[in-house]
Amino acid sequence: MSNRSDDSWVGVVILVLAGLCAYGVWQFSNTFGLDMATGFSVIGRLVVFAVLAGAALYSSNSYSWDMFRLGNTWPLLLGVFWVCWWPALDFWAAKEIPSFMNPESASVWWDAWYTKWGGLVGIVGIGYLVKKMLDD
Repeated sequence: MSNRSDDSWVGVVILVLAGLCAYGVWQFSNTFGLDMATGFSVIGRLVVFAVLAGAALYSSNSYSWDMFRLGNTWPLLLGVFWVCWWPALDFWAAKEIPSFMNPESASVWWDAWYTKWGGLVGIVGIGYLVKKMLDD
């Protein structure tokens, strides 16, 4: 029996990968003027978006599932992309409110619930309208 541990490099690799991920989130956050927590939330949502888009692309190439083809789901994917940026809108809106106002009662129009949900309904609705016009 050997007392040597041949897998001591695994911890170092995990630490380096975590550092690279943190550096990527930091660069992304600085580019868009976000804090690290908001940047991580946006990147996490964008990863989910990329997985959904990849699944739609894979299913359209590999299977004959018409419902999940990329050509049928792209308006929904655009809506998911819009939802990915909602935490950033919240952060940018919090920076826009003057300090003498109560942040819970004041809000900018582009951070209000009706703008977010209206944008989502508009993106998906117009996307499917364009898809219907192109299919005809």
